[in-house]
Amino acid sequence: MNCEVEQNSYGLEAIHKSLLKALIKFNKICRNNNISYALYGGTMLGAERNKKFIPWDDDADICMTRNQYEKLRNVISNNDNMCYINTSKLWVPRFIFKDEDGAVFIDIFIWDYISEVKWQRICKIQGLRFLQGMMKSNVDYQRYGWKYKAVLFISSWLGKMFSQKSKAKFYEYISKNWFLGRKEYIHCANEMFKGVAFVFDKDYMEDYIDVEFEEKIFMSNRRFREMLIKYYGEDYMTPPPIEERRPAHQGQISRLNGEM
Repeated sequence: MNCEVEQNSYGLEAIHKSLLKALIKFNKICRNNNISYALYGGTMLGAERNKKFIPWDDDADICMTRNQYEKLRNVISNNDNMCYINTSKLWVPRFIFKDEDGAVFIDIFIWDYISEVKWQRICKIQGLRFLQGMMKSNVDYQRYGWKYKAVLFISSWLGKMFSQKSKAKFYEYISKNWFLGRKEYIHCANEMFKGVAFVFDKDYMEDYIDVEFEEKIFMSNRRFREMLIKYYGEDYMTPPPIEERRPAHQGQISRLNGEM
């Protein structure tokens, strides 16, 4: 399929336009306040493949270290009413951008320290995964094997006993304080089930570069390809089968605009 034809075949042109405006706003805030970040996930994959959004991608992802995120949160609280950080949904904070075209979000993935000791790593990662299950409301059990189906069932049932706010607060506490070891390794503590287990040396997020995306310049960490390989495999430059090319967040975007 011709790349330009595919780019327009998912009906996401308007969302991509709004997401780009959100990224431009986010980038401006960060650069004006000496805050470092990196394009991440599908957004970084799109930048690496063809310097554009992946045609079927309907959100934007960035990552940053915990201290940079705290700086950002302080800055955003004093910014204009076009954007804010929403921490009330699940365990991934979102940079919300709104204008006359509606609202879109950028997921913010945060790098925290994790121990060099294997059993401590396992405890932290599995604890965060269990909390993720407690915070989910609509679980797609078909995506998991029987063992994780049982864990998700138990964790989601237990999660009903606590408020979303208290669970999110505890999730952040574990991310920041549990099993940090000698602070020589980091992981995205608020990543999804698979990604939360990806561990890198602390230098992974120390060096930043400029990358082109949608004819604009944004930031990335120099070693971003290591993450793409872990997440998407050595052949990450090859798109997935056609049946796997589908948007993932349009329902959330619709609900977000309904709340405005």
